[in-house]
Amino acid sequence: MGPGTHAGPRRIVGDEAARRLREATFHGELDWKELWSKVEVTGATTIDGAAADTVVATAADGQTMTLHFSRDSKLLVATEAEVEGPAGRVRARTTFHDYRVVGAVRLPFRTVVEQGPVTVELSFDELTPNPTLPADAFALPPGV
Repeated sequence: MGPGTHAGPRRIVGDEAARRLREATFHGELDWKELWSKVEVTGATTIDGAAADTVVATAADGQTMTLHFSRDSKLLVATEAEVEGPAGRVRARTTFHDYRVVGAVRLPFRTVVEQGPVTVELSFDELTPNPTLPADAFALPPGV
């Protein structure tokens, strides 16, 4: 199930489902060999005023994602892709900010997602790794 649309909740299938599964992989940039069939460093750019190295990853289904890694910290600072969704094909850009140490890893405490005309900013005060979830946490809602 994906986020609600103007028509309500919906099942996500096909290329969109494959893309979302890749995006949902925790620290997917570390498991790149499992997620991508081809990965190449394509150059450098500037993200939010800082130098970044650019990598283009291609999945077996042909979908691509551009990843930008901070030249200084080596952390993922942005991703870009063309995505298919309920409104058709749009550009999606996600930027990651305010990395902090959580357990043994660094996680972004602020994420900005731009998809087509919509921008969503997620800010967290606290992140808890591996919390206990109720058994029905991922149950589909009625009617889906």
